Amino acid sequence: MWLLRLYGHKKQTRVYGPELMVRVCGEAAERAWRIFILGGRSNQSLKVYKSIKKMFPKLILAGNQDTPWRALSTKAEGDVIKKIQLSKPDIVFVGSGCPHQEKWMIENSMHVRSVLIGVGAAFDYITGYKKKPAPWTQNIGLEWAYRLYQDPKRLFVRYMIGNATFASAVIRQLIKDRWISMSKK
Repeated sequence: MWLLRLYGHKKQTRVYGPELMVRVCGEAAERAWRIFILGGRSNQSLKVYKSIKKMFPKLILAGNQDTPWRALSTKAEGDVIKKIQLSKPDIVFVGSGCPHQEKWMIENSMHVRSVLIGVGAAFDYITGYKKKPAPWTQNIGLEWAYRLYQDPKRLFVRYMIGNATFASAVIRQLIKDRWISMSKK
């Protein structure tokens, strides 16, 4: 969001996984779209479905599958793909954390003929496994700090190293763009 705003998209707002998931589930319930919930710790995918089903009684669950926070074996991966294919969902919500869910969606998008939506921490928030951050932390872009405080072991590398790497790449790109625009004058 910040980067898009730097590049002139002043009205860009944040896309928040848990909120996106709830909105899409509401639409799915109205249109009879079938959803599949992939990811989460043991029994979490079914708990996510039950929580959302309370909000949207017409919601159709095509299937669900918990996955650990690690790469699956080739056989297990194939079994998950087959389960998703057989259930014929319209939408697959993937909640296995960044960057695992993004990698999974990229690697399997050709095999899964559904809309794939990575929703990050949505499963933890929807099931109440973790508390949502205060809205003010989200509004000023510091939700990551709250999440780091909650789960430092898992998120330290992602936020402190991954975000720093991303920030340095952004700064290099901004300098390059500035240099190019100055040289054109």
